[in-house]
Amino acid sequence: MEFTHSTREACKALRISDRTLLRLRCDGVLRPGDHFRAAGAGLQRPTLLWNLPEVEKALARRSRRVLHAQRPAARPCAAGAPSGGDAAAAAEQSPGFFH
Repeated sequence: MEFTHSTREACKALRISDRTLLRLRCDGVLRPGDHFRAAGAGLQRPTLLWNLPEVEKALARRSRRVLHAQRPAARPCAAGAPSGGDAAAAAEQSPGFFH
């Protein structure tokens, strides 16, 4: 495993804040030994080094789980619903994200 990035470098590469990285650690999404490790001998607040490929994999898995949980159940087409190119009529009848 390659722990090569500081917290600041990891945040910049991942385009997230240090608070988000901390929250992901506290929530158990990012685990010590797999995603980060302490560098040096600091006991109170050690410098952390990050394994970016593993962090990116964990974030991708989390994103898929979150998106899957938010996806509404598939519904059969309602009777009388437009079945062709009338997208505007279909959008009016379905409760979508754009209302």
